[in-house]
Amino acid sequence: MLLNLSMALMLWLVIGFLTGIKLIFVDEVLSKEHLDRVRDRVGFSESHYFVTGKKTVFLSICTLMGFLSMYYYIQGSINRREK
Repeated sequence: MLLNLSMALMLWLVIGFLTGIKLIFVDEVLSKEHLDRVRDRVGFSESHYFVTGKKTVFLSICTLMGFLSMYYYIQGSINRREK
C-alpha cells in the first residue's frame, strides 16, 4: 500500500516537474515579450510578479501542482487552437 502511494506521489511530482521545464525552456512563458503581453491583458499584482520573476518559484509551483499543471497546459493549448 505504501509503495503504491509513494509511486503515485513520485509520478505526480515528475509530471509536474517536466511540465514546468517545458513551460520555462521550450514554450518560454517567462520570456520578457510573453510576460509583457500578459501584463497588458490581465494586469499583475505583487504575487504575480513574485511567481513570474523567478524561474525556480515557477518551477516549484508547477512541480507541486503535478498533473494539474499538465491539465491546464493542455486545456490552454486547445483553447488557443480553437480561437
